[in-house]
Amino acid sequence: MAGAAARREKAKENQNNLRSTAFIAEFRKSNISLAQIAEQLNKNGFRISTDKIFRRKTVQRVINNL
Repeated sequence: MAGAAARREKAKENQNNLRSTAFIAEFRKSNISLAQIAEQLNKNGFRISTDKIFRRKTVQRVINNL
């Protein structure tokens, strides 16, 4: 469990995550799909904390943690 908790804390402090969270929150106001949000994040150069692209499920997880 300590490893998972450490990853969650690291993710909360990651600058890419902080920027993408704000971006996602704005897009949710427009009622576009999770897949479309992921596509826009990727087009704008956003990456998750492990330097991978966003996917629909990744966006859903971010929203769940807002």
